[in-house]
Parts: sequence; C-alpha cells; structure tokens
Amino acid sequence: MSVAVIQAQNHQGVQQLTPQVPLIVDDLLPDFCSYPRQEGAEITHLVMHFCSDAVINPENPYQLHRIREIFTEFKVSAHYLIDRQGNIYRLVPEARAAKHVSYGQLPNPPYHRDKLNHYAIGIELMGIGTTAEMMPFQIYQAHYNRIAPEHIGFTAAQYQSLVGLF
Repeated sequence: MSVAVIQAQNHQGVQQLTPQVPLIVDDLLPDFCSYPRQEGAEITHLVMHFCSDAVINPENPYQLHRIREIFTEFKVSAHYLIDRQGNIYRLVPEARAAKHVSYGQLPNPPYHRDKLNHYAIGIELMGIGTTAEMMPFQIYQAHYNRIAPEHIGFTAAQYQSLVGLF
C-alpha cells in the first residue's frame, strides 16, 4: 500500500491546523468511520493515501459518491479528500480521529504504537498509482490496462491544493 507519512514540524494541536484554502465541508461519513481523539493527543503526523473506484469502474474511477460509499462499506475514513480538480472535501472534523491507519508503529519516534489515528490527519488524493503500487489492491495488469492514462497519477491542481491545505 502506498502511504506517505510526514511528521508535522509545527504541531501545536488540532486547534491550530487551519486549512489555508477553501474547503467543501462534507462531514457526511457515518460516525462509525471515526471516533473521538484520545484526550491530550496532539497532531504529530500527516498521512497521505490515494483512492479510486478503479477496480469496479475503471472508465470513471473518481465519483465522489462512490468513494464515500467505499469508505462507509469498509468503515474507513480520512479527514480530507482532494479530487482531481483540486477541490478539498472535509470528510471528518479534525477533533475526531479518522480511521485511516491500521495497526503497527512508525519506524522513528514518536512511535504511536497502534494509535497513529489519534495523532495524525488523514488526507486522501483521488488517484491511481503505478502498476506495482496497485497490485496489493488487486488491480493487476489486465485491470490496469483498462484505466485511461489521464486517470493515472495525480494532477497539478491536487498538488497545489495539498500545498495550500496546511
């Protein structure tokens, strides 16, 4: 799974993570897709993922309602979702822990063993990685070949929104 974990350099708690770009406040994921943050947990990391509906719908893998349905079905979430046009959707308020990181620990301190969701902001980019990156998601060469080239990778608008997010 391709996930980027970035240690926040200036972490003073959730109240100071104020996006610097316009947001579409959605918060429509069910409560079971997030939970209250551990008391006293300050944000120390940003975790970036990518998402799509390429397995089921390779011709149109970036429909917001389908991404939301997938998150709900698998009981996962992220705080923010950036679509292909650079629109940023807030899916979960930062005061709650999104379910975007599974069990384990980071290789460097702070380790946050099995609790990274409490200390991280989750960001999803609508995108599709390389063939090798997609294999763990059961998108093998036959599936991958059905995806239009313009749907692979990320857009300049997404990168611009990501930079402006915090």
